[in-house]
Order: sequence, then C-alpha cells, then structure tokens
Amino acid sequence: MKKYFYFLLIIFLCGVIQVSLLDAFRVIGIKPDLCLIMTLIAAFNFRPKWAFGFGVFAGLMKDIFSSGGFGMNVAVFSLLVFLVVELNRRLPLDYGLIQLAVAFIVSILSNILSATAAAASGKTVSAGISAGMILLASVYTALIFLPVSRILKPVVSLS
Repeated sequence: MKKYFYFLLIIFLCGVIQVSLLDAFRVIGIKPDLCLIMTLIAAFNFRPKWAFGFGVFAGLMKDIFSSGGFGMNVAVFSLLVFLVVELNRRLPLDYGLIQLAVAFIVSILSNILSATAAAASGKTVSAGISAGMILLASVYTALIFLPVSRILKPVVSLS
C-alpha cells in the first residue's frame, strides 16, 4: 500500500515540477511531459485499475497546472493507459528499448490530441511548426522516460 501512496505523491510532485523547475530545461520552448511519463510508468508497472487511477490523477495534475481545456488531459491519459495496458497484455513490454519506443509513440499520440484540441478551440499555428514541435516534444519526453523509470523502479517495486 505504501507504493501507491508514494507514487501518488511523486505524480503530484511531477505536476509541480512540470510548471516550475522544468522551465530551466526547455529546448526551443519545449519541455518533457513528466505527467505523461508517470502515466506510462504506471501503465507498465501496476495492475490495470491502479494504472488507470494513476493516469486519471496525472491527467488531473496536468489539467490543474496547465492553461488548456480542463479535463482534456484526464481523457487523453485515460485512453493512453488503456492502450498501453492492452498492448502490454498482448506483447511483452518488459525491455527498456521497447518501452522507450512505446513512450515515443504514446507521446506523439498525446501531443497530436493536444494540438487538435488547441486547434479546435481556435488557436492557430502553422502545420509545419506544429508537426515539428509535436515531434521534438515527443522525442524529448521519450528520452527522459527511460532514466525516470529506472530511478522510480525501487518505488514501483515496493511490496
């Protein structure tokens, strides 16, 4: 039970870090999505019900701390947890490089859904710039995913 509490606390801290300390690590105005990374770690390491709950909480943290439409990240992260859990049931996703590839693909999906929601709300950005930012943000998030998941391995392995 301790690991669930610790993981919730870590998700909350990642939400705070996302909007504060992580600004120092921006590359061309882009930073990795720690809440998405925590959602992926939950999907890879916890039972589906817990993973779904952690995904909802991470989406809620991102919605609270960001300026986008409220509830969008909760819906997106819930969908992504479902997809990763189902993929994990069908294929063994235990290896770091496979998880890295899944993190990259899931990050692209998340960023495309966020860009689509932004466009639907009336924000205009050229397609080339938007595609470049989606790709760069996805690469950045995927590259940060592996070290973060290794650092948190002791927490998710608690009994």
